[in-house]
Amino acid sequence: LLGDEEMMAYIKRQQARKLANGATKEEVEGLFKFPEPIAPVSPMSPNDIINGPLGQHLCDYEKQEILDYPSVHYVGQGSKKNQATPEVTTNNFGYDDERGDYLVIPHDHLAYRYEIIDSLGKGSFGQVLNCRDHSSGKSVAIKIIRNKKRFHHQALVEIKILESLKKWDPEDKYHVIMMTEHFYFRNHLCIAMELMSINLYELIKANGFVGFTTTLIRRFTSQMLSSLILMRQHRIVHCDLKPENVLLKHPAKSGIKVIDFGSSCFEHEKVYTYIQSRFYRSPEVILGMNYHTAIDMWSLGC
Repeated sequence: LLGDEEMMAYIKRQQARKLANGATKEEVEGLFKFPEPIAPVSPMSPNDIINGPLGQHLCDYEKQEILDYPSVHYVGQGSKKNQATPEVTTNNFGYDDERGDYLVIPHDHLAYRYEIIDSLGKGSFGQVLNCRDHSSGKSVAIKIIRNKKRFHHQALVEIKILESLKKWDPEDKYHVIMMTEHFYFRNHLCIAMELMSINLYELIKANGFVGFTTTLIRRFTSQMLSSLILMRQHRIVHCDLKPENVLLKHPAKSGIKVIDFGSSCFEHEKVYTYIQSRFYRSPEVILGMNYHTAIDMWSLGC
């Protein structure tokens, strides 16, 4: 694809800029890297974990909690985990901060299956983590919703929309993010999705805020239009389309996907009136008028 050739040109410019600024060869080569799958881990029973060598890595709280998980793939061995106990219940047994955000510990587990690698971002809703699924060996992004009622309610709407989009796009051709599963862990609703690369804003920034070529603009726009077509067919309003919510599928290719349906709604089930990021906000939203899927087309034009 011509778009992929343009992306390679962008990457080479980034490499040259980083080398000129004193970056090492390994750092420069890292621009191309994307996590490779590892061998999946066979499931173990909770009793096998508790009574085996991995049992030493469980805190007192986990020795009770793990019994609710019939299949265990990973227990966070080697991480500096929270030494929680069932007796101390403050801040969700010490697993949350004062805001209700989950306290993230690198290489600890989520649901005895996922390994936390690092953080991808944080917002009012909670945080998004780069994780390794030890059941499949693949890398995923997991959105951990804050342990607060109003954020939990909107996350349920997001899950409903993501489940619907997955059903309507079985061949994965409409360029919308795919949810792999959702689950509860320590009173937090978690949404697991395919792991992507950087967003379009980060791509622009990495190239010194030089505008995209017309070839890349055409390539990105056609894919975003494809996602808007699917959403319009089923009356879904994204409500926050912007460069930060469009991610590259691979750091050196021009394929993209639209993400973050945390503010989205069905046209007949609107939740908010104050929506869209300022620079991409449509006139009808600014004026407090009724809105529908057309506001996403306005954002795309911006």
